Amino acid sequence: MPPSIAIEVPATAPVREQVEYVQRAETLGFSAVGVPDILLGGRDVFATLAIAAAETRSISLYPALTNPVTRSPFVLANAIRSIAEIAPGRIALGIGAGDSGVVQAGARPATLPQLREAVTCIVRLLHGEAVAYRGGEPHSLGKPLRNPPPVMLGASGPRTIELAGEIADEAILSVGLSPAILAVADHHLAQGAMRAGRVPASVPIIHYALVSIDDDATVAVERTRYWLTQWLHLRTFRIGLDALGLQIPPFSQPSDLPADLVRSLASHFFIAGTPEGVAQQIEKVAANGVERLFCMFPAGRKSHWAHLESLARLALGDRTKQAPLA
Repeated sequence: MPPSIAIEVPATAPVREQVEYVQRAETLGFSAVGVPDILLGGRDVFATLAIAAAETRSISLYPALTNPVTRSPFVLANAIRSIAEIAPGRIALGIGAGDSGVVQAGARPATLPQLREAVTCIVRLLHGEAVAYRGGEPHSLGKPLRNPPPVMLGASGPRTIELAGEIADEAILSVGLSPAILAVADHHLAQGAMRAGRVPASVPIIHYALVSIDDDATVAVERTRYWLTQWLHLRTFRIGLDALGLQIPPFSQPSDLPADLVRSLASHFFIAGTPEGVAQQIEKVAANGVERLFCMFPAGRKSHWAHLESLARLALGDRTKQAPLA
């Protein structure tokens, strides 16, 4: 069975264009859309989500990802709860430690204890409980919704993956897609789940993947180079590199990495190639047990729209045949 596929809106597009992108994704048959929460050049994630929730009917929506540093847990819980009133059953809260958006605000990403406290607080608030956050007086957001939004924790390192298994409703994992990597990630998620007395299989997983499509496979792979180096600097793929026994030579610029190394790493961590090659890679990922993918596209707004249409044709099959162009 092909995986369920969610996609990310172009972060720097105006709000109206982001909403139109969500609407087109719904028409094409994608399962969900994630809206980035960035500061420089971005738009307010909750403004986009609120309008998109009101102007769509079936597609799921969530921040991908927000953080508890630039927005307090009470603010996040109240915002996502409000949007869930507009689109019941279609809204989730995607949250992580924060990286570029937090740094741009002059702060540091949340530590593991801070992330644990924030996620626990948000989950309790969304279920109608009164919470005392960081020594304050207990407060609630009022009566819970009939279907409270799930809290999805973004994770790439072993301890954060275990935390997701322990306390989150769902896990968004940025680890890579090779079988050896998936096995290690599953192990850590299970460790966290069992520590909390949960059944590991009860914590749904979404695998985050950069998808690059081009008629020239070399161009498609090279388009991932910038993102690869950014995530290597952030140590996002440390679990995967360890699982594969790969060593990365010292580098400072994207151009420092040899083309053959970029090609090798892309084959383990991304989905990149010709349309036919990408379709085959998605089939392989599904065969390896990945049931849900969250796809990010490289380059700018025009590339996002082109990739949206291409990925729909390649991965959604018959669901796109009756989808008119926007």
